[in-house]
Amino acid sequence: MRAAGFVGIRPCGYQAGLVDGFRLAPARASGIKLHDRHKNNKTRISVFLNAKSVQQVAAMPFVPVAGHDAKSFEVLLITSRKKGRWLLPKGWPKGKTAYAQDAAREAHEEAGVIGPVQGDPIGDYTYAKSMRGGYPVRSHVFVYPLLVCEHRLDWPERDQRSCRWAGLTEAANLVEDKGLSRLFRHLSGPGENALYQALASLTATATTPSQSEPVIETAPA
Repeated sequence: MRAAGFVGIRPCGYQAGLVDGFRLAPARASGIKLHDRHKNNKTRISVFLNAKSVQQVAAMPFVPVAGHDAKSFEVLLITSRKKGRWLLPKGWPKGKTAYAQDAAREAHEEAGVIGPVQGDPIGDYTYAKSMRGGYPVRSHVFVYPLLVCEHRLDWPERDQRSCRWAGLTEAANLVEDKGLSRLFRHLSGPGENALYQALASLTATATTPSQSEPVIETAPA
């Protein structure tokens, strides 16, 4: 599945080199600004250009828990590798693979969880992603619920991250991304049943795989 209205993960606007004797700095996604500096009798101009937004996918690993009502859920959060911030397993789409499958792959690699994933996103959010060149780009993240059937003892990024189960309200308070926090609060709101619907559609396909790689099954929203 590809979300309509987006062009993929091609960040643009990044240029570096000499143009008409002036040095171009890496582009930033913060509008167009010119900064003149005089050093050793030479004028350098740093040009900051707009960059397109990029797309990422995230899995929302969840399980139903015994609680006050039938809509009590916990979600699995992981820490980022650099700053240790709480977030969802997240990454780049790969080739022509469905976004839901890409999200399930990230859940396995970053959190060690396996289960059926919903074919349509349960929500989305945006944040400013720092690219390798050091410039920020607006990233649009599509979130796919994954019903956890197996949490493995070993997975590719086990030594790079920590994991934590949390209720939706607690998760909203733990994550730093404001858009993701709003998504958790929305899902925990009165009358909201998106996760309950995901549970109903995914329960029919839930299995406990024994293969070395996850078996991904998708279900419509």
